[in-house]
Amino acid sequence: MSKYLLWWGIIWLLIGGIVYAFVGKETPDVIYGIALAAFISLVFLFKSLSEQYEGEIIEVKEESKYVSDDDGGSVEKTIVAIIQLSNGKTKKLQALKGYEVGNYIIKKKGEPSPKIYEKKP
Repeated sequence: MSKYLLWWGIIWLLIGGIVYAFVGKETPDVIYGIALAAFISLVFLFKSLSEQYEGEIIEVKEESKYVSDDDGGSVEKTIVAIIQLSNGKTKKLQALKGYEVGNYIIKKKGEPSPKIYEKKP
């Protein structure tokens, strides 16, 4: 977990330094916006690293979702995997490469993404 925090800190220091070098002298308040964005990303990082689940993929399907914008909107298609968790509940995740029905997924605390197995280990 500490290596992810280290990389997070390095990336946000670089972003902050670059933005401040280009626009920070005219508008020093931009640093507050960068700090807010960094804090929000830290919350998502902790959420991702603290999740823990395991289960079997019971369905992989394509979902369409309407997204509105200034041009009137469009339909975005994403592939999702429905996972039957070991506690009986289901979880919907965006499908990654290699997700197939019948595969077993284990997401441990401290890891950024789940591992895929062809069968339950």
